[in-house]
Amino acid sequence: MEPNTFEQKLRAVIVPEIHIRMPDESKKVEGLLAPIMGQGYTSQTVCNNQNSFAIHARNLTMLELVDLIFFLSDTTYAFGNNGLIVAPMNMPAVHLKQNTKQEKELIAKLKGRSTTEVYFIQPATINDFIDFFYQAAADYDDPELPVKLRGINLAIKNPQHLLPFEERKPDKLPLILSHPISYPTLYETLTNLCAKVHARFTVRDNTIVIYPASETNSPSQKLFK
Repeated sequence: MEPNTFEQKLRAVIVPEIHIRMPDESKKVEGLLAPIMGQGYTSQTVCNNQNSFAIHARNLTMLELVDLIFFLSDTTYAFGNNGLIVAPMNMPAVHLKQNTKQEKELIAKLKGRSTTEVYFIQPATINDFIDFFYQAAADYDDPELPVKLRGINLAIKNPQHLLPFEERKPDKLPLILSHPISYPTLYETLTNLCAKVHARFTVRDNTIVIYPASETNSPSQKLFK
């Protein structure tokens, strides 16, 4: 079967860096994608209104970014001739094959890179952790790598559903309280955070995705050893 030309276009475009912050901006990502989706797409909505999410990523293909956004918003899609069909009714939805080599390399990087002391105090929230982790992953990456290739892509789904340690603040995000850890690996930092806020993580579209462990429609949990 001949490849879909729109899919090929998405595979060919690299997004150097993108930051979608939660929760309000994640409801407007269709504005980001609309220019490449064609005119008909602008009347569609990408996001399931039940979800909020954030993405901090470098060097994703546009196809990876699109797939990641649909994944985080619990919305299916298919390729049309000149754009995407959201929640297709009469054709199979896209199930993008994940790159297992990239996944293994990403987990190896998490386990092979250490930072200095990591410590969050009140009123630190998951926003602070995401910003810290994204920057630290780049700062402590292999110095031989070009700057634009350093770091780890990171996303979080429905942070407002993570377990809070005390009464929620106006932004509805749980506070993070932690004891200092000296020279932890990125993997230890991430798993420590997940344990504290009752979260899990998986790899999707070359991105670490953190999500509430309590969600009934959470992605399949993988064990990374």
